[in-house]
Parts: sequence; structure tokens; C-alpha cells
Amino acid sequence: MDHKKEGYLTIGEISRISGINPKSIRYYERIGAFRPAMVDTETGYRYYTPPQLSHLSAIKNCIQMGIPLRDFAKYYTDGTLHAGRFLQDAVALSHQKIHQLHSNLEFLDRLHEYICQADQLISENRILEMTYPETHFLVREIEPDISSYQLFQIYADLSTKAIHQPFQADPLHGKIAVFRQGKLVHLYAGINIISPIPGSDTITLPSASYAALYTPESQIIQAHELFHCHAAPGQDLLVFESEVIASQYNVNAPGYILRCISR
Repeated sequence: MDHKKEGYLTIGEISRISGINPKSIRYYERIGAFRPAMVDTETGYRYYTPPQLSHLSAIKNCIQMGIPLRDFAKYYTDGTLHAGRFLQDAVALSHQKIHQLHSNLEFLDRLHEYICQADQLISENRILEMTYPETHFLVREIEPDISSYQLFQIYADLSTKAIHQPFQADPLHGKIAVFRQGKLVHLYAGINIISPIPGSDTITLPSASYAALYTPESQIIQAHELFHCHAAPGQDLLVFESEVIASQYNVNAPGYILRCISR
């Protein structure tokens, strides 16, 4: 039977008109998002009708909007395209993407500032006054002799906890030390979070000018000696140490940035 004379399109023809690869069209069929109008039982060839181009166009729109094709059945059932429902979901998803892009740009701005400060500290190799924004950390108290493996297990546990809480984790992590009269009284492992949650184990480093220093090795345990001139009388010394992120650095031995403030 000559299906073309009856107004059908082959998969090659509908591919050329729609701009969608035949492999993609077959994939849409496998997942149930699109079906041929007719299949020749003798040859297995698939045939389509011109109105099905609208169906493919709707699928392309779903893909462009980032809507999973498994959800396509919500918008196209029994030959009916629910354009209003699709538009509503597409608008909501677009707003989510815009919000995520703004969050990404804010993070990149923070990262750029951090890298510039790290570059300066590495270049001058001395204690400098650096202004840092308010930063919140989800923390767990640790022992000074903790192994690297145990430490990164704690970072992983804290990140998992952050995922299940109504706050978002940034990749910044490190140790926080509290010194009192030159003695280490608390040592924490912490990961950066967007905002503290009442009742959770969090520490906030205020927005302020800090004494900052680059060191090739971890020296947070000795930080009271490095920053002894910056300890205000009768106040605790708060020190945060993180692996350096600079414009160029050795990923196997990156070094550390320590920042110190009295509280």
C-alpha cells in the first residue's frame, strides 16, 4: 500500500520538517510521549500525519523549558494539547531558573572576591586586614588530632544534614577555633550555609575587618601565636581556617587562609 498517497509522512520526512532527529523521534515513542499514526505490519515502517507536527512542537517546547518528558502526558492526552496547563508550568519553571541564575551569580561574585583576597594574601605573605561578609556555618565540635579522613567524613555528614534542612550549603568549609586567654577551648568543623536555623549547631562570623594570613600548612591550632597582637583584652579569639582558592594553586597542596577576629 502506498501510504504517501494517503497523506502520510515517513519518519525521515517528519524529521526534516520538524528538525528533530529520527533517533529522538524513536526515543519519544519508546517512552510513550509520541506514537506513529500507522505502522506497516509487513515492513515495520512508521508513518505520521501532518497534524502530528504540532505534537512534536509541543515536545520540543517541553525540552526547551526543561520540563521532563515523563510529564508530557499531562499536556497531551487523547489528541488534546492542554496549552494552558503547559504555559502555567513553563512560566513557573522559568521563574525558578531565573532565581537559580541569580543565586549562581551571587555565589560567583562571592567566589571572585574570595579569590582576589587569597591572591593578595599569597602575594604579600603577611598578615593583612581583610573585610569579609557575614558568614554562617553549620558545625560539629572536633578534636585537635582528628585525621583528614575523619574530618572530611564530618564535612560530608554536615552537607547531608544541610540538604535535609531549609537552608542551602555553599561549598566553603573549614575549621573554626575559639581561643580564650591564649588557650584553645573549642574546635569545630563547619560548612557554610546561607542563614542560621534556630536550635541548630551554627556559628556566625560577623561582617567585619579580619586579620588574615596565608599559610602553606594548617596552623589553626597555633593561631593564637600568629594573631596574638589582634586579641582584644578579655575577649575570645575566633579563627576560621579554610583551604585556599586562588587564581592558580596546587590542588594537591593548596595551602590555607586563616582569618581572625576578637569577640
